[in-house]
Amino acid sequence: MSVLFLMLGVTFLLGELCDLFCRPRPARLLRGLGGLPARWLPVLALSGLLLLLTGAPLLALLLTAVVLLVLVIGSNLKNRLLSEPFVFTDLAVIPAFFRYPRFYLQAIPLPTRLLLVPGLAGLILLIIWQSSPALAPRLIGAALMGASLAVLHFTLPSMARKLAPRPELHATVRQFGLLPALLLYSWHWRRQTPPTPASALPASLAPEAPEIVLVVQCESFADPADIVPGQEGFAELARAQGQALQWGQLEVSGFGAYTMRSEYGVLVGRSEEELGFRRYDPFLTATRDRAYALPRRLRHLYGRRVFLHPHNLHFYNRIGLMPALGFTEMVSETAFTPADRNGPYVSDQAVGRRLAEEINRDGPVFCYTVTMENHGPWAAGRAGQASGRAAWHHHAHNGARLLETLTQALAASGREALLVFFGDHRPALAPLDPRAPQPARHTPYVMLRFSKGQTVTTPHSAQPVTLTPAGLNQAILREIEGR
Repeated sequence: MSVLFLMLGVTFLLGELCDLFCRPRPARLLRGLGGLPARWLPVLALSGLLLLLTGAPLLALLLTAVVLLVLVIGSNLKNRLLSEPFVFTDLAVIPAFFRYPRFYLQAIPLPTRLLLVPGLAGLILLIIWQSSPALAPRLIGAALMGASLAVLHFTLPSMARKLAPRPELHATVRQFGLLPALLLYSWHWRRQTPPTPASALPASLAPEAPEIVLVVQCESFADPADIVPGQEGFAELARAQGQALQWGQLEVSGFGAYTMRSEYGVLVGRSEEELGFRRYDPFLTATRDRAYALPRRLRHLYGRRVFLHPHNLHFYNRIGLMPALGFTEMVSETAFTPADRNGPYVSDQAVGRRLAEEINRDGPVFCYTVTMENHGPWAAGRAGQASGRAAWHHHAHNGARLLETLTQALAASGREALLVFFGDHRPALAPLDPRAPQPARHTPYVMLRFSKGQTVTTPHSAQPVTLTPAGLNQAILREIEGR
């Protein structure tokens, strides 16, 4: 009985104490009582499982505390770098973490990284040393785990509907805590119904439709004047804006990461309001939306629909997802050589050469490109630069040069063409001040229309137009359909 009360009391305290350190913090000392079951029951279930496995109550509680601390510290690090705490879809990143650790290790302070291996080894030795063959504690652990999961199963639906009726991640974590946000949002996400395909009708065939459509999603591309006040912007971007059919700010949903959110928005065109709780990682369920995707809707206009991304296409399952969305050809990092790199990744210049091949080929083509050169992390010494910020600027300028290269190539081709160029998100160059307001997230976009070697403008082209990624999708469709 003492083991039972020990587990009940300590897990309650662990859930509340660990959550106190999670950001964003509540306005008052404790978070809302409505989220208490979702803060305590998962901790109780975890400790019950660990007690079942080890037979040692104190060891199970210690391991539970370690797991909670890792979760809270990881969420705080993410929030500090990307202005967003952990969300349930971050679990999908775990395989990617082991495959591409450099994408994520930048967020972990060096002392913590140095402690990871000895700390993990120490925990393993402690488990071996302190585990007990006693049966009674294991039975208590099984009972606690089963009971807490059963109660959570029956109470989670009402909590989700009452505490988190809408996806407002920062507000949910601030008011109820990290574990409730993970559980409640996951519950909503798993129960969202597939969208109606009513708007997924094929685009109408228009005689003036461009023969070439190039959509370029430029990694971590932003105007330097937006990143550092007073810094001069890229002349290439300014020239493109002066020739653009339409240009302005793209209000992307992520900061410093989440390329796939912008990618999904432009490719599929469903807004965050339509996505609901799927907005945090729509790639996991994007096959539901295949009828909305640009390459599928435009398949009668463009027999060749190319997806180009100079990276491993297994990342976020693009290898399976993009053909499902309607692409007929896939171009990955295997199409490039080590000489094509600038820094750790394939250069924008090499991507430009590959896109020039598409421009010079006969027949209509729709090509969606996701560049890679300016992917983080950025550090002093990268590409011969003195600082991480300088490295980002170097690669971003290469992105602006890619924009100008494609503009010149399409004009020289003399063909009917549409070029859409945008940044997927801003770079996470330094930790954010958790006390500061949410950082600005917008990136630039330009749409350039070419006809007989000249760019096409309208009286409205001189004024910027703010769009979301889904709005950019609709703008592309309107231009191709001649609406």
